[in-house]
Amino acid sequence: MTDAPTLISMNETIRVTSLSRTSINVRRSQGNFPQAVMLGEKRLAFVRQEVLDWVQARIAERGATVRTATEARAKAKVAAGERQHRAEDGEAA
Repeated sequence: MTDAPTLISMNETIRVTSLSRTSINVRRSQGNFPQAVMLGEKRLAFVRQEVLDWVQARIAERGATVRTATEARAKAKVAAGERQHRAEDGEAA
């Protein structure tokens, strides 16, 4: 038996993502947010797991960006150290 998807309201989606209603709607219109489930003419909800997955993807992107920036700083530091070492040995840079 599989678990049925849980739907959450726009207000709960706002709480989970910490985004404003406007930001969510902009992202929805750009196709950068989970699709809403229309429950009525003026009522919509989101699949809870899809919203949580979207949040996790943002966190993962942040991690990749942080790792990339850290790696770039480390490489620059090594290169600067190598230049300093060559300069001390009287080699041309």
